[in-house]
Amino acid sequence: MRLRLVPCLRPMTISRKISNAYECLETEGVEMLLARIDSSFVDTTNLRFVRYYWGFDRTPYDPKLVWIDPAEIRYNQDGFPFPVRGEQAIVGIGSGDWDRQRVPFEETELYLSMKGRYVDGVGWEQTGYYQSCVERIQRGELAWNLFSSVSDIRDHCKKLDRIYDEMRTNGYKTQKELSEQGPEAADHFTRQIGDYVVPDEVRIAFGRNGEVIRTASGRHRVCLAKLLDIDRIPAVVQLQHQKWDHHLASVYESIEPPYLYGSVSDNSTSGRNERPIARRPA
Repeated sequence: MRLRLVPCLRPMTISRKISNAYECLETEGVEMLLARIDSSFVDTTNLRFVRYYWGFDRTPYDPKLVWIDPAEIRYNQDGFPFPVRGEQAIVGIGSGDWDRQRVPFEETELYLSMKGRYVDGVGWEQTGYYQSCVERIQRGELAWNLFSSVSDIRDHCKKLDRIYDEMRTNGYKTQKELSEQGPEAADHFTRQIGDYVVPDEVRIAFGRNGEVIRTASGRHRVCLAKLLDIDRIPAVVQLQHQKWDHHLASVYESIEPPYLYGSVSDNSTSGRNERPIARRPA
């Protein structure tokens, strides 16, 4: 059964939320209850419970920055039962079936649409990606949480065409290389995940059998890298399954030193220094 998180369209009373949660717990169990919690409602107390339940609090862990063949990114996460973005993102080694909530990456609408565009030569308007964006806008929604008009979609598709041409001509650029456009650009190439500030490379998880699952960021870049047969790209290892018993360094080449520009406590964009992935100050 595929799990999908459905955000509330209107505020619910606390009693109604409790009633719904109890009903889900009674009929479907605790894992389904956790999977149905919208990450926007996860507070500090709940987050501690989520970390405890999935075992992410048992093993010390820092995100790793590695080189990976984009062909190995075979899955895309499809509703992990915990946050994977922002300050509340889960990072670490955990147990349970979270790694089963995934879909084949090359069967996603975005990948198939970009393959149609760049391999088969179809116009953007003929792709499922473009059409689904238009449908969402016509319903009064934001498309992909970004676009509010058809003009926005067209501009986005033109940008993707430019990135494709640039990548085909000059290869894949790391976020470090892109940020070297100037100090003022550095903040645009980092993301906060939990207690860490990391480069905005694609973020991945390793499932119980070592399968590579994209968790967040870099969706378009992975599609382009696959279509252009690029042999390696940088990736931030955000999650690992406890049952995967391989040592990461023995399987994938680390990027040394890992690069980072600033921390969540530093709002300055000037005077950036290259240093390892940093934990957020307590």
